[in-house]
Amino acid sequence: MIKKAVLPKNYLFLKNRNFLEKFFSNFYSKPEVLKIKISSIKMSGNLKIFGEYKIKERNKIKKVFAIHRFLGTKIEEFEILKYLFNFKFREPKFLIPRSLFYFKKEKIIFYEALEGAPLSEIKGELLLKILKSKTKALSLALTQLQKTKPKAKIYDLEDDLRKFKVFENVLKKYFKKKVERDLIEELFSKLITKRRCYFENLKNFSFCHNDLTFGNLIYQKGKIGLIDFSESCFSDPLTDVGTFLAQLDYLLYLFPNKIKEIRKLRKEFKDSYLKLARKELKKEAGERIAVYRSWANLKNAIFVLGAEERFQNREACLWFLKLSQKILQEAPLSVFC
Repeated sequence: MIKKAVLPKNYLFLKNRNFLEKFFSNFYSKPEVLKIKISSIKMSGNLKIFGEYKIKERNKIKKVFAIHRFLGTKIEEFEILKYLFNFKFREPKFLIPRSLFYFKKEKIIFYEALEGAPLSEIKGELLLKILKSKTKALSLALTQLQKTKPKAKIYDLEDDLRKFKVFENVLKKYFKKKVERDLIEELFSKLITKRRCYFENLKNFSFCHNDLTFGNLIYQKGKIGLIDFSESCFSDPLTDVGTFLAQLDYLLYLFPNKIKEIRKLRKEFKDSYLKLARKELKKEAGERIAVYRSWANLKNAIFVLGAEERFQNREACLWFLKLSQKILQEAPLSVFC
């Protein structure tokens, strides 16, 4: 359970205006801190802190975020941001936040926020319009991102499988009927088997964002930005493809009357990515995309339950569970695993 937490003494500097103005003077000319907003929560004994600052530099207003994640923000995230911010992407309208500083002892990162709004906060027809205009640009940016070589960890299969088990147990708490629990167990069993097989057989991993969701994609006046590299690692590049396709599946739930448009977007993104990445859609590649998409739809299922909404979205959750099952059933047959 998530609870509000008191800010520990060793993090009080996060709201000390005198300290902050001296600190920000390392990055901005004569900065004036206009707003300080700090929130802190605990889950299973682990602390998360989020800071939001508005800073005036001459006549410009900058927004800066500070974040200490539940197990501490890792320095690798800071290094990844720093590397990617300076990387020259072929897609000029692709944005990466500017990292400012990493406090090693406190495990907290400061970075400059991107202007704009997450796609997850953009509603209705406007979201579809943006996606239609930016799908090819996003696929180009993704292929470029996956060719970069920042200092990042290698995908940790066993850590991921532990998360699988946690998610499986969360879902089982909400569904008591045997047919529903059998569906959940079947899905997780198949996906775990496939993920383990891919990890054992794939040799050439690429840098992956590893959480390519609408919440991490920022729209800014015709440009697309990408945030939150806390899960980034070297892994199967098709992970990002499957994850994004599952975001389009989420749109199917929101806009059931837009099936043709959304399916067209899905095909356009996948085809554009594979063409740019020079990967033929062989049977094993098609299956891998389906598996990653199916897994990401399990995350969609958990997301719609919501800690605060409880049982209100059980119907939506079951919709995504059945979609996840359907994706696996329709996946191309493969001799790969």
